[in-house]
Amino acid sequence: MRLSLLLGALCLAALCLAACSADDSAGRRIVQRFITEESNDFFERTDLLQLETVETWRFASSEDLTPWRQELFDRFEQRGLHLVLQSSKRRPRLVRQVSWQADDIHAIEILLGGFSRGIGRIYWAGEDEKFSEARSLIARRTNHVDPERIVFDLTFHPLWRGKIDKLRVQFEIVKQESPIFLREIRPTRFRPVAEQVAAAASRPWKIDLNHEARNGFLALPGLPIERQWQIPAAATLKVGFGMGPGAHRPVRFGAEIAVAGEEPVSLFEETITPEPGADGPAQGRWYDRELDLSPWDGQEATLRLTADSGDGPASQYDLIQGLAYWAHPEMLAPVSSSEQLPNIVLISIDTLRADHMSLYGYERATTPRIDDWASRRATVFESSVASSPWTVPSHLSLLSGLDALNHGLNHSGQPVPARFQLMAEELRELGYSTLAVTGGGFMRPTEGFGQGFERYRYWPKTQSEDELTVGVEQALAAVESVRDQPFLLFFHTYEVHWPYRRRAPFFADFMGQEIADSPEVYIGITDGGKTPESGFLLDRKLFWKPEKRVLERTPVTGAKWSEVVGRYDSGVAFADLHVARLLARLEAEDLADRTVVLITSDHGEALGERDLGGHAYLDDFNLWVPLIVSLPDGRGWGERIAQQVRGIDLLPTVRELVGKTATPVDGSSLLPLIDDPDAEHPPEAWSYAAFSNRGIALRVDNRWKYRFNNTAWPPLPGLEKLFDLQADPGEERDLAGSGRDVTGFRRRVREQLATWTETKLRVELRNGSARAIRGRVRGTGIHPAVVKTDGIPPGGLTWVKLGMADFELPAGERFTFYLERIEGRLLRFEIDRDGGVAPFPADIVVENLATDWQITREGGGWKSGPVADADSVAAETAILVRRPVLPDGAVEELRSAADPKILEQLEALGYVP
Repeated sequence: MRLSLLLGALCLAALCLAACSADDSAGRRIVQRFITEESNDFFERTDLLQLETVETWRFASSEDLTPWRQELFDRFEQRGLHLVLQSSKRRPRLVRQVSWQADDIHAIEILLGGFSRGIGRIYWAGEDEKFSEARSLIARRTNHVDPERIVFDLTFHPLWRGKIDKLRVQFEIVKQESPIFLREIRPTRFRPVAEQVAAAASRPWKIDLNHEARNGFLALPGLPIERQWQIPAAATLKVGFGMGPGAHRPVRFGAEIAVAGEEPVSLFEETITPEPGADGPAQGRWYDRELDLSPWDGQEATLRLTADSGDGPASQYDLIQGLAYWAHPEMLAPVSSSEQLPNIVLISIDTLRADHMSLYGYERATTPRIDDWASRRATVFESSVASSPWTVPSHLSLLSGLDALNHGLNHSGQPVPARFQLMAEELRELGYSTLAVTGGGFMRPTEGFGQGFERYRYWPKTQSEDELTVGVEQALAAVESVRDQPFLLFFHTYEVHWPYRRRAPFFADFMGQEIADSPEVYIGITDGGKTPESGFLLDRKLFWKPEKRVLERTPVTGAKWSEVVGRYDSGVAFADLHVARLLARLEAEDLADRTVVLITSDHGEALGERDLGGHAYLDDFNLWVPLIVSLPDGRGWGERIAQQVRGIDLLPTVRELVGKTATPVDGSSLLPLIDDPDAEHPPEAWSYAAFSNRGIALRVDNRWKYRFNNTAWPPLPGLEKLFDLQADPGEERDLAGSGRDVTGFRRRVREQLATWTETKLRVELRNGSARAIRGRVRGTGIHPAVVKTDGIPPGGLTWVKLGMADFELPAGERFTFYLERIEGRLLRFEIDRDGGVAPFPADIVVENLATDWQITREGGGWKSGPVADADSVAAETAILVRRPVLPDGAVEELRSAADPKILEQLEALGYVP
């Protein structure tokens, strides 16, 4: 009791002292973190567990089919080890009687083939119960997706309980004509694996609860997390904690502090009891608390985070039924006004064309609020160029300062590697709180954009009426939570992206009330072109139909484009309305004088130009994006700068504002231009459209745009175009096609490619013989959008099918092609022997290729093997495979190794057998 009174008095004194010194303190900054080196690995509870089979239901004989009742299948027959199923219905199913106690079965595992494009669902019921949606489960997708294996994790569901008498397995058919080959169904149990649990408990993770990813630790009862720190004056401890989805048992979270020679003192203690929803499991959520450390000013102390089972001892059941977590514990201390760093707010309005904003002269009043704000508080850059015409590479360029060709992440399915240091990571090192609120999709944290962010909130759905409005509310709440400390807020929205909603009242304002009152039509998008004959050139087309589920499609042409544009513009106006709410908060008195605001987009959108839709192109309707910069000290307010700039210039600008020096990047700071609009700035802007096979655009001095196609597939390799944007802003007159000399532009592109392609897998073919060399190359990397070249003779590489191409090298010739993404393990070359005998095969293991490789011709034969340095190969006739060269300082992922002490504790606590 006396200790509590003493602590209370000390806390009151500390608060009074803080109030008396408020004039000397501008806020707080993070000075210590429990997690000093974050991980990009997302924690999956299944990483701790392995499945043990309780029963195995096979389909290898007619007797195996007896317990099952089939419904809505047109084909139901046993063949070999499989049950072959086919249906013209959407949701065929199998039903079986069982006799289970729910606690004895944790998951249903299904092994099958031919179903990778569908989704399975199971239903269960007790005695005298009917199947219902409430007692059903869609297979949980994890980071370890196996298209031939579906696992239904039942431990998450609050209604998986008691006695289970019947089970239904339902298939959501995507392609009715495709058969399903069902091999086995296995009722299973989870069992914790000691080494895996210990390894997971020994390191930090990215942990996603309710669509918010944070850096954190597992909070295992009985295993405290400790740090020894020197406590600065007036410090506080901020800590987050939460329960995982499906958690069934309460957990008591606590924090305590101990000084040498004294008893530990509790800082807080709180029990969280999971609350499942009526129709599903608890989704999990984060809680945040701030703890006063001022009674221990200047002392060396141990901070300890504890978690205990709230209703009994720890057990294996805690690992199976749902876990608890700690999130980014950190210590903050006051800083003086001279030490205060500016807040950074980066707003990306995905798919926003600059020329459809009234800020840039558009005829419709689409952005009046942003216009007003920019005229009072910002610099408008009139010519900003995106690094790529689609989301992932362009946003990586915004956050890394690297051109899309240079960073190389230009194909879907590639998360951002840890070797890149992003804006959030650099600011986090300076003590910033780093927050993100995004529209999800390609901007989910699992795509790698969570690097450096302590809190990364994302929209979980592909499209939604509420994504922007909810996102702004989340962003406002995030700002409030850190308003007295330097923060980075990255805000992103898909509001103006397809499918182009009719946003009221703006659609009626732009198109008229009669059209606004007309029946809604669904606008879809499809990838046209993409045939071997066209070199897999991507042309996206829009179509419309009265309802989404109607199969008939009508191409959007002529007058229909006006409604598409009206919808798009109404989305821009809707975004203007709600982004203005965020700007108003940032303009408020307590933030205005220390917040930098950057507004931009990753790319634009085709809205009928050349009958195209969507984005994937190198035209300015895809690459000309807004860029607005607001500095808190009034520099550049109301100015408009005509010089050409780039999205890659944002990171260097932020670095200069916060006084950080780091590895050079491709961009340059915009601050010299803001101070002097006539200052020198790099005249070149590079853009890359890899997956659409549109190639490279080099934009020079805000006037010339040169395009070079670096795909390897005829008829596109080496295709060149040149436009004078001042005389021809619509890019209608190709000067290269009219005979204009483009030698200088071509040389410049090849100079850049010579350095950028070092990070790609490079294949060089040389023929110093007197005869042509022919052969075939196989491998999953032989893909329509992945194989590139900076020059290739006619017929040098010919498409056969996915994973296979033929090559022909005339006597005395050589050429090089690149694989921009390494897929699979092997690259096989088959070289035709003279006389038409069997080809010489050479397999190269490209996965984690440790050295360059050579296939050389010697005498009348060929040989294959590794080589220390491909440049030293003297053979005039050879195939050289050069491994990618990663930049210096590439960051290694955190290793997950089991701590022997933690393993011993886990076994003693009863978590693992």
